[in-house]
Amino acid sequence: MKIVAWLKGDCMDAKYIVMQDPTEQEHIIIFSPMLSHHAVSFSLQEFCPTHSLKPVSAGFVDLKTGKCFGDSTTLKLKSRPEDKYLVSRFLTSM
Repeated sequence: MKIVAWLKGDCMDAKYIVMQDPTEQEHIIIFSPMLSHHAVSFSLQEFCPTHSLKPVSAGFVDLKTGKCFGDSTTLKLKSRPEDKYLVSRFLTSM
């Protein structure tokens, strides 16, 4: 799968969004820094309308360390310290 190859390759920084579903469970989406946070969030909400997902945090992630940092200017959301646990769970599940 190309996304897995990209995540495990030499690329160090990526963008991410944490989306919350109606049960308040959080799901992390990690994607290329070439895409905007807004475009990815909008696409998820548009193409998954039955899931009622809403963005709760966003920023950048160092894929080597799992450290989350920065913010999304397009979503006006910041990264949170607890996001690193979602990143870790995601990366170890591949």
